[in-house]
Amino acid sequence: SNGVTCMHPMDAWIQFAQYLNLTELVVLAEALIRRYGYAIEQFTQRLTAFHRVIGRARCEAALKLVKPSDSVQETRTRLALMLFGLPIPQTQYGITDSENGYTYTVDMAYPQYKVAIEYDGDHHRTSKTQWRRDQEKRGMLVGRRWLVFIATAASIANEDTRAEFAFNVARALASRGAVFEFHVVAMSLEELAQSLL
Repeated sequence: SNGVTCMHPMDAWIQFAQYLNLTELVVLAEALIRRYGYAIEQFTQRLTAFHRVIGRARCEAALKLVKPSDSVQETRTRLALMLFGLPIPQTQYGITDSENGYTYTVDMAYPQYKVAIEYDGDHHRTSKTQWRRDQEKRGMLVGRRWLVFIATAASIANEDTRAEFAFNVARALASRGAVFEFHVVAMSLEELAQSLL
């Protein structure tokens, strides 16, 4: 042996619970799911296997908020919406175009209300291929009476921009019959996790 000690990625996640805030713990768990294809249940089983964990409650709270996502910024966008009281959106939601049979995937969706949220990083505007694909997808969605909201880094940069973005999505959901309690001031992530019990 060359003296290098390795730790299982999920064990590292558990160990980091004492150092990371709840948002970062959710972001890290979702990154591990993207990278290694873990199921959320595997995190729960791994956590149960440890008898003494500093930060166990934080891990358990984080796991209530974890969903599959394509990027860190998608995770942050979803959490921002939920902190203002919006329902949990479905992530990586497929919508099939009946004309060509092609399935388009949106980052987040409230399918019952035909409201979609897409996160656009810089590559969405600098890659011509990605830009065309986005335009085609969004054109199909609008043609099917979906409302599509585009989040960017600016949309979730601070409390004010997150509130404005969440309010716009909330108003669209409410106009289509969704019932939920919008919070003018964002909850803490701990309060959100507690509310999901």
